[in-house]
Amino acid sequence: MSRVSTIWIDSGEPVPGLDRNPFPNLDMPFRYYGLVEVTHSTWGTAIRWDPLHAKRLSVENIVDRITAWTGPYTLIYYKQGWFKETLGSPAEAADRMLHIQSLDNVQILNTAFVKNFPINDQTLLPWLRDAHQDPGSVRDYCVEDLIDENEGTFRLGMVGDKSLFRQYVCTKQDDRTRVIPGNERWLDEIGPHYADVLQKWTPRLDHVVAALTSQEGEPMWRSWHRMVMPIKTSDGDFGVRSFVMKAPADIVIV
Repeated sequence: MSRVSTIWIDSGEPVPGLDRNPFPNLDMPFRYYGLVEVTHSTWGTAIRWDPLHAKRLSVENIVDRITAWTGPYTLIYYKQGWFKETLGSPAEAADRMLHIQSLDNVQILNTAFVKNFPINDQTLLPWLRDAHQDPGSVRDYCVEDLIDENEGTFRLGMVGDKSLFRQYVCTKQDDRTRVIPGNERWLDEIGPHYADVLQKWTPRLDHVVAALTSQEGEPMWRSWHRMVMPIKTSDGDFGVRSFVMKAPADIVIV
């Protein structure tokens, strides 16, 4: 009897100790956790994944190892429903997997969407209301950008340890002003709003949806409320202080 083996791949690496499907919902590992399942025996190999949620590193890991498993190769993937197709050679299966995965890597020209709202008790979430009344008391949660008077551009100054920007935009290194590669364009897109706050010298409340690059280099969409306030530092520099809070509901860009 041919022995059937199962391997789970997450973020480009096999998951240690996981050699079966322990999930109560069959879709859960693929459409919730983004895992890729490889089941193989002497009779053939089946690969199941959701290209929208699985990381490309996981697919590339399987492509690099696919010759170690016996054909034929059955690809089971999710595209508004589960589809199945079988290929005879490892090269065909590898090329097909990469093509299927690439169909979800769509280049979106706009990487940030900003909707402005008036500032009042109805539009401010409780935490942002506190920041509006006493911004100095919650400085650990803010980001400060200072304007270069000669260039007319903003540079990232202070990033509070508790700010969501520490998680979404900046690297984990000690240099708090170092941005994760891939996020520079998004930061450039929101600059004009900072200039508007300085010119009017009045706070601004936005709902922002932006495409960011994660610490692992994966694209992700995030949604948050942002209040931007004008500041003048003790050194006489002008800039803005942004307070950010994750939006109550995620927004999915289709």
